[in-house]
Amino acid sequence: MTGAPTLPSGSPGSPGAATSDGVVLDRYRLLTPLGAGGMGTVWRAHDPRLGRDVAIKLVTLGDALARARFLREGKLAARLDHPGLCKVFDVGQEGDRGCLVMELLAGRTLFRESLDPVAPGRALAITAEVARAMAHAHAAGLIHRDLKPDNVFLDRRGDDERAVVIDFGLAFAVDGDPGVGRLTSADVTGGTPAYMSPEQARAATLTAASDVYALGCVLFELLTGAPPFDGAAALVMSKHVYAAPPGLATAAPALPPALAALVARMLLKAPGERPAMREVADACARIAQAMAGESWPPALGMGRGRLREDRANRMVTRTETTQAGPVEAPHGTVALVGALGDELMVALAAIGVASVRAELAPAPPADVIVIDGDDAAVARAVALGRPVIAAVDAGDIEASLRLARLGAADVVTRPIAPDVAARKIERRLRRAKPGSP
Repeated sequence: MTGAPTLPSGSPGSPGAATSDGVVLDRYRLLTPLGAGGMGTVWRAHDPRLGRDVAIKLVTLGDALARARFLREGKLAARLDHPGLCKVFDVGQEGDRGCLVMELLAGRTLFRESLDPVAPGRALAITAEVARAMAHAHAAGLIHRDLKPDNVFLDRRGDDERAVVIDFGLAFAVDGDPGVGRLTSADVTGGTPAYMSPEQARAATLTAASDVYALGCVLFELLTGAPPFDGAAALVMSKHVYAAPPGLATAAPALPPALAALVARMLLKAPGERPAMREVADACARIAQAMAGESWPPALGMGRGRLREDRANRMVTRTETTQAGPVEAPHGTVALVGALGDELMVALAAIGVASVRAELAPAPPADVIVIDGDDAAVARAVALGRPVIAAVDAGDIEASLRLARLGAADVVTRPIAPDVAARKIERRLRRAKPGSP
């Protein structure tokens, strides 16, 4: 997407929503919006006291629990000091909005890289950096609980790149540290289904091994282009608990057996049998060294992922100077049929996917159809011969299976989270391209 998104006055995180002069916490002047989503916005801002630019996450806080959770996220992140963890400089509130001041990162999230398989050496380098960062967090007694490509940022400075773990909003202190509190307990389900450990899906007690499982899912996706389990949220969570993950040796047979064995260990159902994060980092180093026959770690480089910056709500991004222009849609067009909100169109546009509102007759000029309608409408959409993604109520496994029997390629769950749905739609769009698997 070229150019930064614009926000109407009074929208969450707009200058008018913070203070009349665009200053938050009586110090930071908002400069440019970097990303926007349902939870708020991220801005580039200037700190005149220290003479540096920072990133500020502004979130609308609707109740006391939301305010406490937001302030807690800042405290959790601020106690960590590691190059692989996003630094937090300040946290506070202004009215009903929370302000989280962070280091300004330049680049995009790993989500952008994981839509296609990346080079194995690069995948190992990224995984090792994340594992080292999380080993530091675990040593401090913190579990992230939501490791996923969206929460790993690739910070690029010239030819240098580092993987940075962001967004500790769901994290908790293992020791119940009263200094940060615990707003969601270890036995409450939270996280993202595609990367959720079996114990997390069952709302059982979590340990650092839960983050290892999530990182195993991320590594699997980097190497194959998709997480181990995909589809409706309830079905994916069930598979994490009961189904054996697909073997990497089958999904990507050209990869060395040692790499397949590492991923298999990270995805073991029993938490106590998974390796620790430091062991994961060391194993990545050994495997990469054996594959490359040279010193490790290799330069991360730019990889196979697209070079377009992520402009969606992906936490801390920096807007590079670009000439404003139309959004490109290099992967095709999506037809939206039925009661699908404008927020989904915005989320698709933010990642460079064109979408149009359409009816089923005449057949819409699109590569993928996304529909929110009854079974008959879904069947008519499937009959048009294009991949169909249908909306279904969250947790309704029976409806998901029924839509699959009708020929739907995938589902998005109601209430629809625009960014999550956009990601799933784009992945399906890429698969719909000629020659794609």
